[in-house]
Amino acid sequence: MLVATPGELTPEMLSALWRVFSAVDTTWGLGGIAPALRSQWQELLVSRIEAQPSYFGEFENAVLVVDELVSEFPDRWSEFLFFETVVVDETRVSTRLQHAKYFVFNDFLRAFVMLGGFASFGGKNYTGYMGGSRFRDVPPVRTGAL
Repeated sequence: MLVATPGELTPEMLSALWRVFSAVDTTWGLGGIAPALRSQWQELLVSRIEAQPSYFGEFENAVLVVDELVSEFPDRWSEFLFFETVVVDETRVSTRLQHAKYFVFNDFLRAFVMLGGFASFGGKNYTGYMGGSRFRDVPPVRTGAL
C-alpha cells in the first residue's frame, strides 16, 4: 500500500471518488440507486482511513488517477477503471492505475453490490451483508420464496 500521513478527505477528493462510485451505477444501468447508498459509502471511506493500515494514500492516488483519466479521456475514462485488466495479486500492483483499481475501485464495486446492487439485479433470498440498528428500516431482499 502507498504510505501517507493520514488525513481527512477534502470535498474535492470526495467529489472525485464519488464520481467513480456513481459511475458504477451508470455503467451497470441500475437506474440511479447510487445516491441512496452515498452515506454508507462515505462510512466505508472513513473506516478505511481510520483503520490501520490507512487507505488515505491510496485515496489520494485514486483521485489523481481519476482526474488524469477524465482530463485525457473525458468520454471514456470509466472504461479504464471497469473494463481493463484488473490485477488480482497485490504483489503485482506496480502502476498508479493498478493501485487505484486494486485498493480503491475494486472496493467500490464490492461495496456497491453489498449495499444494494445485488437487489438491483433482482437478487432472491438474499438478506444482505449489513445488519444492525442502522439498517433495521431496510427490508431484506426477498423477491423469491425460500
